[in-house]
Amino acid sequence: MKKIFKIYIHANLGRFEQGQISIDSMDMQEHFPKDYHLITTQEIELDIPEFDILQIQVDGIDKQIVKIRAESQMQITQLEGRKQELLAIGVDV
Repeated sequence: MKKIFKIYIHANLGRFEQGQISIDSMDMQEHFPKDYHLITTQEIELDIPEFDILQIQVDGIDKQIVKIRAESQMQITQLEGRKQELLAIGVDV
């Protein structure tokens, strides 16, 4: 599906990005006049592939679940290791 977007091209005035050019989907100068100067706007046409927003959300949740499980398993492994160390100390006494 073809879609037309209006883009805003700015010069960055901020201390860390001074002199850099940024392309944004909104006029950053309106919200951050000390950090951005609007140079020009352009309309561009992009070919956006079809997508299923519900499937994207489900896939995102699945990724979060995998990440949380891995983090949790790592914490459990660390706790079990500490427990075994404490139990080993008790045997040595």
